[in-house]
Amino acid sequence: MVRISGVPKGLRFAATPDAMPIAEAEALARALARYEPSDDALKLLADRAADARAGQEYLDVFHIDDARTWDPNTLWSRLTSSSPDRLKIPLGRNPTTGKTVFLDLKEAAEGGMGPHGMMTGMTGSGKSETLLQFALSMAMLHSPEMLQLLLGDFKGESAFAPLADLPHANGGVISNMAESAHKLDRFEDALNGEVARRLRVLKLAGGYKDVRDYERARATTRPDLEPLGALVIIIDEFSELLRLRPTIAEVCDTVGRQGRALWIHIINASQRAEVGKMSGLMAQQTFSIGLKVKDAAQSRMAIDSPRAFDDLKGAPQGTGFLVYEGDHFRFRSWLVSAPFIPPKVGGLQRRLTEGQFVDAHRFTGAVQPLPLDIEVIDPLAEDDMAPDDLDDEPTVDAQTVCEVLVERMAAAGRTRAPMHRLWLPPLDDLAEIGVDEMAREFWGRDWLDVRADSGLVVPIGRGDDPFAHTQDLVAVDLSGAGGNLAVAGTAQVGKSTALRTLMMMLAISHSPARV
Repeated sequence: MVRISGVPKGLRFAATPDAMPIAEAEALARALARYEPSDDALKLLADRAADARAGQEYLDVFHIDDARTWDPNTLWSRLTSSSPDRLKIPLGRNPTTGKTVFLDLKEAAEGGMGPHGMMTGMTGSGKSETLLQFALSMAMLHSPEMLQLLLGDFKGESAFAPLADLPHANGGVISNMAESAHKLDRFEDALNGEVARRLRVLKLAGGYKDVRDYERARATTRPDLEPLGALVIIIDEFSELLRLRPTIAEVCDTVGRQGRALWIHIINASQRAEVGKMSGLMAQQTFSIGLKVKDAAQSRMAIDSPRAFDDLKGAPQGTGFLVYEGDHFRFRSWLVSAPFIPPKVGGLQRRLTEGQFVDAHRFTGAVQPLPLDIEVIDPLAEDDMAPDDLDDEPTVDAQTVCEVLVERMAAAGRTRAPMHRLWLPPLDDLAEIGVDEMAREFWGRDWLDVRADSGLVVPIGRGDDPFAHTQDLVAVDLSGAGGNLAVAGTAQVGKSTALRTLMMMLAISHSPARV
């Protein structure tokens, strides 16, 4: 509360201040002196402001007017494997300047900050939402041929579930790992198998030294080569993964060392930095992201400074520091889980309806400058504003911004050739395969299309090789001297079903005179 005598020439008030005599102001100040400053109101205001603006602000970064009609190919076609902006992802916006903060996953030799890094943030810091937005941004900017995502959440409920339909993550969203040890085995096998597969592809293609040379050749002289692209592995709650499977640290260390040449990137996120257990992988990490942490010691382990604790007290969720080569870049990530609000017609209407985002600040005597991107507008500048539009509110079951964007990318991905699937779900998670489906997959014909003789070679089930990333049908060959089969197993494991399957497959592929 201030006393106003006049407004200097050339300036205007952004708000109308209250006026109060000095004596009353002093009495009020003394009455308020017994109260301690609190961040509760700051957090409440920041959360409300973020929810009201976050969705469209995120879309504005990609120049998307309406997510419902967005064509992902417009962004996918802009980048190639040799583009300087490849793997350069918007991480958030600086709360003071309004400028976008970017994270470049390319290695330093290509002008980036990568290839690997970690994110640290306590419960409630916005870590999972930041990871979700980061993965979504990568998929929006890169085609499935340029980027594959392997997303793992080890808390029990997958934060990446909204991204399951992305063509970049076809089968690559992993959750509930704590409930089944064999999934952890599969995870290790899948990572080791992908390293072996990429090395094999480079060798068979002509002995390329790395994926960069391979992709350069594919774009110029060797269009026959299959796309490899970059693989980005994002693991939420990495410390929980280390607790469940300590040997994963050695696997990630191996993958991290070879990741530079093979275009494999690892981003691990935890509530605290596991300095001892993951020392090998930390030696490969070139950047770190620190959201709000519990104390200064945790901050120093995460970003080598106390700023993730000291500077983020009372900061909104998703606020943190990107640290690269000692430089700290403050940012606030966007809330892609915000309800999608159809855009209003006209820029002024949108600004009046959604507001211009300004981070909440604690009320003190210090001067706080407005962000540079704030635009001073006149509410009466447009006469065609529809007052009814100002009352629009998203419904309870409204789609989120993330869900709308994923739907658009999933539809665009169906028009492209399927990519290599790194993670295949365990057979226990798959639907049972019927004899009709098995016949169609093995012989390429309907099961009712009975043939006279298929050479006594018939499929009997689906195999599972997580290292080779395959789940092909397993066939038995009953021809020749070795054409005998034994089925063994305890009670109620499916011996009779296996025998009936074998007889049915023989019957639909051979005449009665043959079998």
